[in-house]
Amino acid sequence: MATAPSESREILRPCDLCRRGKRRCDGPYQPDRVCSRCRQLSKVCSYVDPAEYTGSTAQRYIDALQARCEKLKHCSSSAFRRHF
Repeated sequence: MATAPSESREILRPCDLCRRGKRRCDGPYQPDRVCSRCRQLSKVCSYVDPAEYTGSTAQRYIDALQARCEKLKHCSSSAFRRHF
């Protein structure tokens, strides 16, 4: 039994609104790439580059952790000075 050669399939990403809401997005299949959900809600149907989205999110997380570490250092040093 011969099988058909596997075709490479394009990965179609959902728009930002559908992605945040974890909804199925039909935007990539529409000629104007505006999904029916965005059209119904009168929203802008936008697509962010996944590498850009991940990088900026990771950087914000790192920045928040660094700020938290600095705050904890300050709190612990002031508490140490009060008790000793």
